[in-house]
Amino acid sequence: MKDSKAEPWTFRMRETMRGVHRFESGGSASAALPFDFTLDWGPAPEWGTFRRGLVMDAVGELRAEGLCERADCRGQLVLDYWGAAELRYDLSFEQDGQRYRYLGRKVNIRPWNLPMSHTTCTGLILDADARLVSTTLSHFRFRDLASFVGSFRVLRSASLAA
Repeated sequence: MKDSKAEPWTFRMRETMRGVHRFESGGSASAALPFDFTLDWGPAPEWGTFRRGLVMDAVGELRAEGLCERADCRGQLVLDYWGAAELRYDLSFEQDGQRYRYLGRKVNIRPWNLPMSHTTCTGLILDADARLVSTTLSHFRFRDLASFVGSFRVLRSASLAA
């Protein structure tokens, strides 16, 4: 017999950011190389707290030419509209047995500047010892807007584990 409590509903969306990254080498940056990530994200089971933002689970693929071609990544996206007015990505991935972390930020998130604040993301790729490997600059492309909006799916929370 099924529990009388209804399963909570949640949602999922797919976002792609594209841009460039530059390896750090002895204090100077290298030439710009392709960088992108595609994430499926949606609320964590607890939906976070408004004090530190809405916490979204994120899973997808990340590419940083010269480092990884299509590395599976997993982590969180925090939507902090009411506090720091930013979106934060915190993703972990591995390549050739080495662990890395991507930290990205979209800043100055305000209703009147959505085309800029929600489309530009600066970031860092760190190694397992938190040493800077690369800096990134990526953008959400307006031509991807229809697929982003079309990716919206309402799900039962239990189906996220499947």
